[in-house]
Amino acid sequence: MVVIVNSFKGNNMVRLRSAFIRLFEQNKLIGFTGLLLGLFRKDFVNNTWLFQVLICPLPGKDPSDFVQRLRIILDKYKMPF
Repeated sequence: MVVIVNSFKGNNMVRLRSAFIRLFEQNKLIGFTGLLLGLFRKDFVNNTWLFQVLICPLPGKDPSDFVQRLRIILDKYKMPF
């Protein structure tokens, strides 16, 4: 899966005031108010960063609404929060 963010109007990202994405699966809109796509993890053995795909729905309108759910998800993956 690749997630690309671009300005369909051709505006520079520096001036971007708001943005959104729509996710579809087989022509059906996926209806979550929030979606955790994954997280970056530091591999201290190889001194590299890795992206771990998670794909977890997050209910809420504001990031503060996601905190409790994020704690549960990150605890499952043994990630400090």
